Amino acid sequence: MLLMISLGYLAFGLFALAMFSHFKDSFSRAPSKWQRYSLYICAWLVLGGSFAGCITQLGIAYGLIFFTGMMSVAALLVIFTLSYRAKALAPLMLSSNLIIGLFSLAN
Repeated sequence: MLLMISLGYLAFGLFALAMFSHFKDSFSRAPSKWQRYSLYICAWLVLGGSFAGCITQLGIAYGLIFFTGMMSVAALLVIFTLSYRAKALAPLMLSSNLIIGLFSLAN
């Protein structure tokens, strides 16, 4: 469960950083076109990997339900982060990466 929330947080954080205003709030500068495009592509790849993980672990029926629920929680966490501490988005995304790495090593 924590792994899926971490993947979702990373994916939705990347989607948020692909937007001009959220990137500027987080890093105090404008993103280049290449940065926005690569953040967007990486976000879709992470989201697709999370979806595939849910489907392979739980099957198609329960995997879809679990994926939808976990992504809703992850999106809400990104919304709260951007609302209250936009500059903390990048460090929190890094910590979600560490959680993902720890789960990968454990399995």
